[in-house]
Amino acid sequence: MSEEHYRILCLISAFCFVLGGVLLVLVSRKRYRELDEMGASQSKLQARIDAPGIDEEWAHQLEETTEPEMNTTVRKALPIIADERDIAIRTLYGEARGESREGRIAVAWVIRNRVEIDLGRDGKPDWWGEGVIGVCCKAGQFSCWNAGDPNLPKLKSLRTDDPLYRMLGAIVDAVFAGDIADPTWGSTHYHTVNVSPKWAVGLRSVTSIGAHLFYNDVP
Repeated sequence: MSEEHYRILCLISAFCFVLGGVLLVLVSRKRYRELDEMGASQSKLQARIDAPGIDEEWAHQLEETTEPEMNTTVRKALPIIADERDIAIRTLYGEARGESREGRIAVAWVIRNRVEIDLGRDGKPDWWGEGVIGVCCKAGQFSCWNAGDPNLPKLKSLRTDDPLYRMLGAIVDAVFAGDIADPTWGSTHYHTVNVSPKWAVGLRSVTSIGAHLFYNDVP
């Protein structure tokens, strides 16, 4: 090998070394930003856990929702008033009280996504209802509100001083405050894994969480 060839190889090696270092720095910075965002979310959620009225058992379960999620995109807060919050909590109770913490968060995000998304981007009322109460209680949507559904009397009789009500309330608060990332990737629909509804035919779920499959492309 000539001296000139040797010099060229050295230059190429040095260039590759520098380029690798730059790429490593860029990747590290991105990861640090994601960790910072997740850390901020954990701190906010911990403050909700420490709030009066959350007993030790439910606080421990809620704390487990701070595990890293696939989607780390931060969403802005969406205002929610007391009556809407109550309906959202009862919907979460009727639809997901048997789910894991992540499963409950996922259903809460579907509620928020339906409230927030403007189908067709035309400013007109959407077929699935408007506002938290309109979305949750729309006939034929969240089945727990359907007449004759066995969950309906249970969710209506849920006491506001019940530890589960308070724990679900903390989840609703965190989701609408944007303190928890959306694990459903903007989903507006879901169904249990043991059914195949007509509306899901030909569609592909974006994720499965607990006993539910979630969809973000239902027209």
